[in-house]
Amino acid sequence: MKPSRIFSAFFVIVVAIALSPVRWVHAEDGSAGVFGAVKSYRGAGDDLLAKTLLRNAATAQEAKYAESDQYVACKNEACEDVLPGFSYQAGINLELTVSSDGKGFKGTASSIKHPGTVHRWNSASGAE
Repeated sequence: MKPSRIFSAFFVIVVAIALSPVRWVHAEDGSAGVFGAVKSYRGAGDDLLAKTLLRNAATAQEAKYAESDQYVACKNEACEDVLPGFSYQAGINLELTVSSDGKGFKGTASSIKHPGTVHRWNSASGAE
């Protein structure tokens, strides 16, 4: 190959590589591109935190029941005061309610930043 052809091919490759991220970064709808991917990962992380927090709250609720033979209702930070060993994480909407007969409870959790997914827990059946 002639040096001018090698240079031309190299130049085309370099320009293509250099410009392709520009299209990704400047995706207008936010659903594609680099920023959209980062949003998606953060949303998935917040969603996983909500799910984990709900499971931890359910475990603490069962520990409370083992101690006192009763379930307790609570919401967000207040759950730390009534559930043994439970630690609330800011940024999550958490609510535990007790059934009317007092023999069970239900819980919900969702991310404040990404509220699209609501995780549910039922003491009779586990995660819903």
